[in-house]
Amino acid sequence: MSTGINIKKKLGVKEEGTPITTDTSNINFVGAGVTASAVGEEVTVNVPGSIGATAYYLNESVTESPYKEFSSLPTSTTEQDTPTTISVGATSVIGAYQTPAGTPNTTTIPAGLWQFFLHFYSGAIDSWDVYVEVYKRDISAVESLIFTTDVGSITTTSITQMYLLDGVFPNTSLLTTDRIVVKVVATNTGTGSQTIHMITEGSAHYSVGTTTLNQVIPTGAVTSVTGSAPIVSSGGTTPAISIPAATGSVDGYLSSIDWSTFNGKQNAITLTTTGTSGAATLVGSTLNIPNYATSSSGVVGIRNSSGVYTYYATLNAAITAATSGQTVDLLTDITETGSVTVTTKTGVKINGNGYTYTLSVNDDTSAITYGAGIGEMFNIRVVRTGRAINLGGRVFWKNDTTALATLRCQNVIFENTYGIAVAANNTIIDGIRIISYGAGVYAPYDSTGVYNCIITSSAGYGIDLANSSYDIVNCNVTGSTFGINGGFGAVYNSIGKTTSGSGIQSGKVYNSTGISSSGNGVWTGNGNNCAGISTSGAGLAGTFRNSTGISTSGYGGNGTFYTCSLYSSSSYALQSGGAVYLYNSYAESTSSPVTARANIYNSVVRCLWNNAGGSCTNSFVVGSHEVVSSFLEVSNTAAYCITGYVGSTWKYTNNIYKGATTPVNTTNISQALPNTQDNQGNILLW
Repeated sequence: MSTGINIKKKLGVKEEGTPITTDTSNINFVGAGVTASAVGEEVTVNVPGSIGATAYYLNESVTESPYKEFSSLPTSTTEQDTPTTISVGATSVIGAYQTPAGTPNTTTIPAGLWQFFLHFYSGAIDSWDVYVEVYKRDISAVESLIFTTDVGSITTTSITQMYLLDGVFPNTSLLTTDRIVVKVVATNTGTGSQTIHMITEGSAHYSVGTTTLNQVIPTGAVTSVTGSAPIVSSGGTTPAISIPAATGSVDGYLSSIDWSTFNGKQNAITLTTTGTSGAATLVGSTLNIPNYATSSSGVVGIRNSSGVYTYYATLNAAITAATSGQTVDLLTDITETGSVTVTTKTGVKINGNGYTYTLSVNDDTSAITYGAGIGEMFNIRVVRTGRAINLGGRVFWKNDTTALATLRCQNVIFENTYGIAVAANNTIIDGIRIISYGAGVYAPYDSTGVYNCIITSSAGYGIDLANSSYDIVNCNVTGSTFGINGGFGAVYNSIGKTTSGSGIQSGKVYNSTGISSSGNGVWTGNGNNCAGISTSGAGLAGTFRNSTGISTSGYGGNGTFYTCSLYSSSSYALQSGGAVYLYNSYAESTSSPVTARANIYNSVVRCLWNNAGGSCTNSFVVGSHEVVSSFLEVSNTAAYCITGYVGSTWKYTNNIYKGATTPVNTTNISQALPNTQDNQGNILLW
């Protein structure tokens, strides 16, 4: 059948990008069953059902939220490898792709054969059922299944191979705003968990589909031109483009008159601060404001309601004179060499204006001590220095344990060159950058809370609140002997780092990371969403949920773990002097047995050590342990999935073993489970 369309405007016609003519007003579409129609400025061509000839590429490197891209344009990126691990008998989407917005931009997709040329491989000889689902997806993200290809029962190996899946696409109606979604689905038909790798893009293994998607051909050129302010267009195909002159209320171009006005304004000003008194002067482009702050009237000031300073010779004198609601301003750097302590005052703020207050004296005087109420400081650096021995002088000191104090800071730095920076009882410390030789924050007798602080100690604890039940929140702490010791309180959203003790140790730890070279990463009786990292100690020690423990030569974890991941490079992933517990978790060791003295439930335990001693379990003394409903994998066929000390009795049932010729070392351990499963598959362990 031949269908002709007459077009009022001249068009250029190309065949696959090659020009055929640049000047035609008549296009004839030829083919059996081909129809074409013109509506307004658009021509729609419908091709009847056939083998799809329009190639669409599965572009893994391009995101079309919430999926990847299904596009008629290939990419130039390198080959993409997407692995998916699927449990035995389970089905999972291993790749999902969506056309870009505005594609296919049609109300009908003709019927025809769609073919998908897909590339897969796996690390072993694995068995799969693979098929493709094609959906249309509307602007409300509602997806409707159009058709499903045939199911390919395939066997993958370590060599990437191409597999063809096809199906007949029905004639489909859709909205011009709808998009096409392609989902590649795999079912694990093997005997154990398998990983399938889907390959696309690059030059050798590009996964692609051939489709019957239509195209909409525009029939017109430019029909109207508009402008965005301040550009103005008269409209139509041959518009007049203009821009108005700018005014106080209208954007536009700068007129020559306005240019002259602007050009006659004051040039850039250079500021000088010569002198200590007198009026400010402007000569040419030089503005001189005398340095009133260093005049004999004082180095600290308090403004009155008119903004006029009253000057004071010392910070203490100014605070003594200030009343609630006033702010004491530092007007220059201040160094005190006597035994002077600044005492905070309720309602009086200290603004350092970026200057430094230094106390340099060789005794145990503290730079600042608590007076009453809430102390507020901002834009100041306070330094305690000048001591030859580690005496008691701190940057901030509060000895009182009866009244709760708050030290609220913004853009504040405390530094102590030889000792503790902050020693406080029953105090809330908020918003300080602390740099200290000794402990950054220390509570000698009572609870203290620390919020929003960055703390570094070169020779002590970052935070030492051993007797505290208050919280530590949003802190980044580095210590030499401990990162964070939170006592009985809780640590939230914080990082603790150290070279020797625990990165973080506290009664409760949530959403935090502890890092230690030789101690525990995180040590707590109640941890959630934590990460513990240690070089030679345990990554995590205590009881944890939803957490990760990593150690290079120590234990990944020591304690009880729910839905956690534990790793060790050269020691046990899970070990303790007593019993340890693993629930719904993952444990892995690279060059050691994975667990010792462990009770394991609904978990995955993998030993990557290719050695006859590379077992999933172990114990050092006669004992009884339980391994229930878990997956245990070894890397050496001579290794045991379950083994223990000679003469031990263990309860083990409903487990899956992989890699071992003899999964259970029945020479060393005996089955202590007296019961068998009932006809519903239940079993009594005790």
